[in-house]
Amino acid sequence: MEPFQAAMGPPRPQNFHTVSLGLLVLLPTIVFLVISFFMVYLSHSAQVAIWVAVTIFFLISLIFMSARKQGVQNGPNFWMNLGLLCFLATLMATILGVYNWRSHAARYWAYVGQRHYTNVLPSEPALSHIDAGSISFSSDAHLDFASAGSYRDGDRVFCVAPVVGTAPQSVVNYWAAGVGCCREGGNFTCGSAQSSEARGGLTYLWAGRFASQSLGGFRHAAREAAQRRGLTSSKDALFLMWSDDLDLAQRAFWNDGIHFLVCSCAIYASVSLSIGAALHCCRRNPARSKLDDARLTY
Repeated sequence: MEPFQAAMGPPRPQNFHTVSLGLLVLLPTIVFLVISFFMVYLSHSAQVAIWVAVTIFFLISLIFMSARKQGVQNGPNFWMNLGLLCFLATLMATILGVYNWRSHAARYWAYVGQRHYTNVLPSEPALSHIDAGSISFSSDAHLDFASAGSYRDGDRVFCVAPVVGTAPQSVVNYWAAGVGCCREGGNFTCGSAQSSEARGGLTYLWAGRFASQSLGGFRHAAREAAQRRGLTSSKDALFLMWSDDLDLAQRAFWNDGIHFLVCSCAIYASVSLSIGAALHCCRRNPARSKLDDARLTY
């Protein structure tokens, strides 16, 4: 029996299968969690640190995948599998993290520190509030649904409705706006348009790295709506996400980001458990597997 044992090499620890399965499942999941959390919580202040971490995780994955080359050619694929899973975890976390950042978290952080103007008259020039992150209008402000308009660009419909007061005005400085929340030509239902308590909104930012990609469509819709009603849309007009609670509207972006983070991590953990268990149970060489079992029972 001693020659047989010598040929097989040193025996594995009794808990080898438990440890290897745990590593195949937990390590890629931890990598995914770390990158996902970094993307949400650090992207606004430490982007360099995030990409350094992503690079390190990719390098560690490649090291794991190359480690098997130093072992027996017919041995188990543990290190290759672990490296591959960590590589995929890093890649998926980066892709989903960037999407979550751009779609949710960045929109929340974009309004942190922005100026908030209160008791603004709809007739006041938009240029005087061009740096606004949010605006609360005077008590007489409301949306003129009869002058609402829309503009279609491909499969996207840009919807606008002018913010007006009780005093007649020929120039529209502020527009409530949204995408896909109206029928072509009117029926504006974006945000809190149906709430009688709504008197303001978050501005669609026009400059900086958080600038809205929808402003071109909004401006086009505003020009068409204004011309149809004999009005003029200011060249500096501001477009707003109409809301009856500005703090809640801003917080909604953060909540959406956290919800996406939790769901993506939960789904990945489940997938990682399934893939890790499947890879762990698969044997590359059936003959070698029998010898491994014989050695473990010996």
